[in-house]
Amino acid sequence: MSATKFRFTEQAIEKLSGSDKRARYYDAQMPGLIIDVLPSNKKTFRVYKKLPGTQKPLSVTIGSFPSIAVEQARKQTRLRPSQLKPFLEVVNEMREEAIVHRQDFTATVCDFVEFMAFTGLRKTELLKLEWKNVFLDDQLFCLDDTKNGHGLELPITKPLEEILKRRAERRVSSFVLGAENQHGRVVEPKKIIK
Repeated sequence: MSATKFRFTEQAIEKLSGSDKRARYYDAQMPGLIIDVLPSNKKTFRVYKKLPGTQKPLSVTIGSFPSIAVEQARKQTRLRPSQLKPFLEVVNEMREEAIVHRQDFTATVCDFVEFMAFTGLRKTELLKLEWKNVFLDDQLFCLDDTKNGHGLELPITKPLEEILKRRAERRVSSFVLGAENQHGRVVEPKKIIK
């Protein structure tokens, strides 16, 4: 086992100390989870993953140790308000790179992630959203298939409007998050992260 890769525990991380430059350590239990140790001895958890077909890995800050415990870092179920801006900046960088390299699926997944961040919708609700239920002139969109079985009408905010206009320019099917596959839409975006 590499000295830079080990199973993260509070005790093991406490023993790490800063040197003359930043040191990076990888969690052996959860691929993609890293901790950076700065010369000042500040320790920061990050998610660090490379998407296929992209040059730059995704790097999202989770928080500082010991404020964030190891198990909390392994779980990243919700973005805190302070994490939203840097998270969206990374998503935007990835989308711009994907557009330049004509990686339409990756760009669509970035739009999916951003839409989710702004709405909190369930994955399936958003992935099944069709253009027939989007009303840009009225600034609203409708969900037919919600968890409780009732339809839902939601407002289109400025960030959502930008996403929807971008999707409309790259429309490939009847779905907002369309993809050139047998489903006509993004199905499981998490599978592209290795």
